[in-house]
Amino acid sequence: MSRNETTPGLLFRLAIAATALVALGVSVYLTVVVFRAGGAAAGCGDGSAALDCEHVLSSRWSKWLGLPVSAPAVGLYLTAALATVLLGPRFSAAVRRIAWSLLLALALTAAGAAMWFIALQLFVVKDLCPYCMTVHGCGIILAGLVTWGFISLPRGGDESTDRGATMGALAGTMDESDWTAEAINPGRPSSIPALLAAAAVLATLVVGQLIVRPASHATVEHFEPARRGFGPSEAATVPSATADDESPSRPPKRMWLLGDKTFIDLNQHIILGSADAEIVTVKLFDYTCKHCRLMHRHLEAAREHFGQRLAIVLAPVPLERSCNRLLQQDNPHHKNACLYAHLATAVWWHKRERFEEFHTWLMAGEKPPSPDEARKFASEILGAEGASAALVDRKITLHIGKCIDLWPAAREKDKPNGLPQLLFASAVIHRETATAEELIKKIEGIAKKARQQKESAKRGESP
Repeated sequence: MSRNETTPGLLFRLAIAATALVALGVSVYLTVVVFRAGGAAAGCGDGSAALDCEHVLSSRWSKWLGLPVSAPAVGLYLTAALATVLLGPRFSAAVRRIAWSLLLALALTAAGAAMWFIALQLFVVKDLCPYCMTVHGCGIILAGLVTWGFISLPRGGDESTDRGATMGALAGTMDESDWTAEAINPGRPSSIPALLAAAAVLATLVVGQLIVRPASHATVEHFEPARRGFGPSEAATVPSATADDESPSRPPKRMWLLGDKTFIDLNQHIILGSADAEIVTVKLFDYTCKHCRLMHRHLEAAREHFGQRLAIVLAPVPLERSCNRLLQQDNPHHKNACLYAHLATAVWWHKRERFEEFHTWLMAGEKPPSPDEARKFASEILGAEGASAALVDRKITLHIGKCIDLWPAAREKDKPNGLPQLLFASAVIHRETATAEELIKKIEGIAKKARQQKESAKRGESP
């Protein structure tokens, strides 16, 4: 230490500042990502990347009182970087003591928040965000540096004299010549205020996250209704995933999706409910996708709420390169996605009366059953040979390929593609909702708008 024993060396100050600035930069980026991209950070957002920070950034724990938790972090690390400047030899001992107290409070807050969020990622969200972990690591390093520097300060003398001198310095009533050891205690300030401040901030953070549940990241995108007709001659040319593969001969039943962006033949897809239901939605999902599994539970509640008014078309989109040509790389979180999709589709193809039972079993719990368990159950339904043939059956592969073809059309503008997606005739719900009630409300809104569009079309008005 130099000048009155409270000025740390240049390299030490640079280390503190650099740590704070790295955390500041990443925090700014995460704040922008959450506000502008719905939690889709570079390298993790389409379900195929090895970095699964999208799951963390879209969880309820990514918000505090409606704000991204990275937003307060921006203020914390910016203040820490500025406080480091005040430790320099150009500033008085009293100012440096204030800077030390402020830095200690900020560093302890950063370390406590880091421990909280690391625990949440490990034990609650059960995924790690590399960007978030970078900030948390910087917070812990900052706390270590500041605490070490703080305890290295010499103990001061009379605290009442120190407080009076400090207030005098802030009020501007002391000249530079008055900065002496007799006038100001140049040693270590009390750590109690910093500890109390950090404890208060951390308590506010934890209580705020536990009590206030933020709105979900699910969004609804509306489209103009399709204006194309559907006549007998056109029906004969509707492409089918199974047209040349021993499919039962049934007249095509086309459903336009997302306005007129794409369509499907309801008679050639897995559907829970009636194709003539008032509300028909196509769910793009993957059995290994955590968000999809949550949406499954919410959709089950929606089916119970709407009854026969709602039908769900299941379109598996395995997030594994071996059967999904749209992916650039594999994600270990989605290992065996193709296996589950092929087995489920094979059960639907050959034993449709057992499909919902098998599908519900695959979707139970936070994770799918093991591959061996899935094969065993499929074998009980299809026989050992039927289950083994599912992965190489051409008609099964073609059907899944048609489902995957729907995925690009549902992509949200300027955002990485992800799952789940719920496609409607003139709308799409991106990502899973926070609650079943929220999903039901969104579906009701879409159905209401669809009825209004039909009424307007009948009157010859613009939708």
